[in-house]
Amino acid sequence: MIPSTDFSFDPIKKTCICPEGQRLSPRGERPIDNGQTKIYFEGRLSQCKNCDRKHECMRNPSSADHRKGNGRQVSFILKGKPTYTDWMKVRVDRPMEIVLFSTQYREATELRKYGGVRG
Repeated sequence: MIPSTDFSFDPIKKTCICPEGQRLSPRGERPIDNGQTKIYFEGRLSQCKNCDRKHECMRNPSSADHRKGNGRQVSFILKGKPTYTDWMKVRVDRPMEIVLFSTQYREATELRKYGGVRG
């Protein structure tokens, strides 16, 4: 069975993408014992029924074959409210954002270095 760690979970946007690139539907959030929150996701039947990896991914792959069945279900623990740093990590890790961020950082550094110099 494919572990939930192979699924891409974004705690800021509260989205989950399966290893095949399909977006899973959110099924709710519930508090757990230690004060944290667990968020649940489920694949749609139309996604899981036609997936080539459903026999690897699902505990009971035949459940995706009939209309009253379920797709793959995964859950993640939210570590509290996402911070500004978490938001920036997600933002900076995207390829276009890396270019923009490094350019803005360089410009800000140069401004600090040379901004106060008067000729």
